[in-house]
Amino acid sequence: MQDELDGVLGPPDSLEFRLPTWDDRPSTPYLEAVISETLRHHPPLGTGVPHSVTEEDEYRGWRIPKGSIVFANAWGMLHSEENYKNPQVFQPERFLGDTPELDPLSNGTFGFGRR
Repeated sequence: MQDELDGVLGPPDSLEFRLPTWDDRPSTPYLEAVISETLRHHPPLGTGVPHSVTEEDEYRGWRIPKGSIVFANAWGMLHSEENYKNPQVFQPERFLGDTPELDPLSNGTFGFGRR
């Protein structure tokens, strides 16, 4: 990751060094993968944000009455073997290549629902 940043921004001890901008994102795919893997491996909101059920629902045979408060298990979803190979291993490469694994930002890292 450091080599990737140095190639885009210049070495920190050189006169060419500059701070990154949003325009640098396409040039730093490994850094993006490290950020995604960090958020997947250690989600900032482990159980997400509480939500209120707006109408009665059923999940796996369990009745959820209208008005119930529910918490999604973001940590569990982001460590599911159904979505991620070797989910306990910190592996940024899982988000690179032709068949990247599910993006954690679209899979509940910061909760669910409208923003």
